[in-house]
Amino acid sequence: MIGLILRLKQEHIEIERMFNNIQEYFSDQLIEADDLVRDLRMLKDILVAHLDLENKMLYPFFSKCDDASVKKLGSLFSEEMLAIFGVSMDFFERHKNESVKYLFENFKFKNELSLIAQVVIKRINLEEGVLFPVYEKYYEVKK
Repeated sequence: MIGLILRLKQEHIEIERMFNNIQEYFSDQLIEADDLVRDLRMLKDILVAHLDLENKMLYPFFSKCDDASVKKLGSLFSEEMLAIFGVSMDFFERHKNESVKYLFENFKFKNELSLIAQVVIKRINLEEGVLFPVYEKYYEVKK
């Protein structure tokens, strides 16, 4: 079975790839409109599944840790992720019935998508640079 951290990192690569693909659609006039809608749905599904995995496998580890600072770190990351997730899902919900023409032409939509991508990618970097090494350190001690 693939390790949790390796799996989460692989999902991070996929999330970043999806954001990049979607951003490229706005500069590529030859792209099929259905591709944008499909990829937005896929990105949402990936984000939902990723948070579900973190909530079931990663954050419970931190909440059960004997070290108070590690427990607090996990709690802070979990709370922040829920906030990011809430904003992201609100974005997808608000735009789920918009026409493809609107999605391609609306500056507010593109700007909001770009901001969400920046926040999510920053979060990915924090998880991989801070949270995952702590998990791996304490997980190895518990083995």
